[in-house]
Amino acid sequence: MLESVATGKTTMITKRGRPMARLVPPKTPDLRRVDAAIARLKNLREQFGTLSVEEILALRDEGRR
Repeated sequence: MLESVATGKTTMITKRGRPMARLVPPKTPDLRRVDAAIARLKNLREQFGTLSVEEILALRDEGRR
């Protein structure tokens, strides 16, 4: 069963003919989106530099007041 899912096929698990579960292959991450997110994080680091935990929490809480 797992071999067929590993090849990209979806497998339905039934009990007495009734569907109980579905095994599906894992989604592959969209590497372009991952790379874009990493670039944005690096950009933020360049803008703000290294911040202490207190500074990060203060920035987080700033918009909550």
